[in-house]
Amino acid sequence: MSDGVRQAGILVGTTAPCVLASRADTVDTKLNSIAEAVMSVK
Repeated sequence: MSDGVRQAGILVGTTAPCVLASRADTVDTKLNSIAEAVMSVK
């Protein structure tokens, strides 16, 4: 991983946002995934 790179993961194409989180993910990655899912809701 590079310094300054932010990561997030969600499933695309579902009827509701679905966050992909791993137990090994950092708190920042989990928070970014949730924020990305919230921003994807129309």
